Amino acid sequence: MHIFCSTSGATIYYTLDGSTPTTSSSVYPSGDGILLSGAGTKTVKAIGVKTGLSNSAIATATFQIQ
Repeated sequence: MHIFCSTSGATIYYTLDGSTPTTSSSVYPSGDGILLSGAGTKTVKAIGVKTGLSNSAIATATFQIQ
């Protein structure tokens, strides 16, 4: 799965358990994507953060893995 932010130079922080992402969350590995594994429902949440700007709104996507 890939996550994009329209703000150049922003860092994307994400969670895979449906919790709210913060700057202490995992950093999205630019260009590599995230592997979603294991059966069940996965709720991905992400924010974009850049110094001097407000954090982005939380983006949420839910996937059903079989």
